Amino acid sequence: MNATTTKRSPAELRKAGLQALDAALGHDDAQAFLRLPSGGYGDFTKERHERPERSNEEIFADILRLQEENADIIAAKNAAWREKMAAAS
Repeated sequence: MNATTTKRSPAELRKAGLQALDAALGHDDAQAFLRLPSGGYGDFTKERHERPERSNEEIFADILRLQEENADIIAAKNAAWREKMAAAS
């Protein structure tokens, strides 16, 4: 969005968001997404007691492992973003 764009009202923003969700997922999947509990992430209060405790080091190691496993996907998304930004300027 550029600096000359006027701010949308909450109703306009909600309508645009729902249209974008519908365009991205298709109508049926958008509706299914909106019906998911907690934005689709389940019951955190219940689930946090079911998960084993993990140290910050373990969590960080998992993040690095996932980044390495998905390096090709991450690189492709970064390249697409750079191309989009270059085209916009």
